[in-house]
Amino acid sequence: MSYIVLFEMIWFLQWVLGLSLIVLLAHAAHNVDCDIDSITVRWIADEKTTLDPSILFLGSCPPTRFSLTTAEAIFHVGFEDCGFMRMVTKTQLIYKNYLRIPTASLDSAIYPVQCAYKRPQDWIPPLFLPHTHAEGYGSLSFQMGILRGGFCEPAQVSTFTLGSVIPICAVVAHEGHMPLYLYLEECVAANTQSLGPLSQIHKLVTNKGCLVDSMTADSRFQRFGNTSEIILQLQAFKFVHGAEVYIHCKLAAWDPTGLTEEKKACNYNKGLKRWELVDDPSQSALCNCCDSGCEYKNWQDSDAQFTQNAVLGLLNINSQVPGHLI
Repeated sequence: MSYIVLFEMIWFLQWVLGLSLIVLLAHAAHNVDCDIDSITVRWIADEKTTLDPSILFLGSCPPTRFSLTTAEAIFHVGFEDCGFMRMVTKTQLIYKNYLRIPTASLDSAIYPVQCAYKRPQDWIPPLFLPHTHAEGYGSLSFQMGILRGGFCEPAQVSTFTLGSVIPICAVVAHEGHMPLYLYLEECVAANTQSLGPLSQIHKLVTNKGCLVDSMTADSRFQRFGNTSEIILQLQAFKFVHGAEVYIHCKLAAWDPTGLTEEKKACNYNKGLKRWELVDDPSQSALCNCCDSGCEYKNWQDSDAQFTQNAVLGLLNINSQVPGHLI
């Protein structure tokens, strides 16, 4: 059964005048309410269901609260929790997860939960809590900087010529942990250290690893053998008003058990007019979604993922040599 809810709301300081919400759920005993950054799912057992509601899961999360008396479970979670997948298309922001309900046969019934919002024209990824050197997760430590002499160094204030290559490096240190694959899931360039409604924005990486800047500029992802490091060779540009540039990225580290649409680094080959996978060109079909929207399809993937938001800069761009302007 599908529920379609349409409503209007203000989105981040009136960036959006209207907001449409689509909720897809395939079970009559479910009710869903979606907010700007969270979702509430209410599950009520029907007459044929006698299972303990506490064993239900929305993605990776158990119920926020449940009642054995009424056989009811309620999930109230944010889109940044429980393994929600975000897919970005030209017109929509889509958040998707799965509600898993064990059955008497010990199998699980799985129901999709999806909220689709109208994409604001000036939408930017929610890259908050910026750090040049990010805090680690346990024994993990993330860093983003400038590649100099084979070392990834923090870029406090660096100057580049317009049109030249900025060698941006990202590294995850994993002491006591098995080797990880590091990716840049999303990156934008901005003229401010903190993203806000007045920031000028230029998208660099979207859809979990698609380097969209390579479609128009001489920018490329590179990896030199070490899976825990990735290089973004970014063609230097400047905004029309001002020479200051900051790079905001979401870094993601995965246990290396296979490449997927969610675990990838894709360059656009302008000569061949197609996307290519950096780590294994023979699997470049994983990059086909870069032109539409990349969706994480296997919610039961057991891979461990660690993420951290980071900001690199200040980068000063010298415009003495012609290059591309934003």
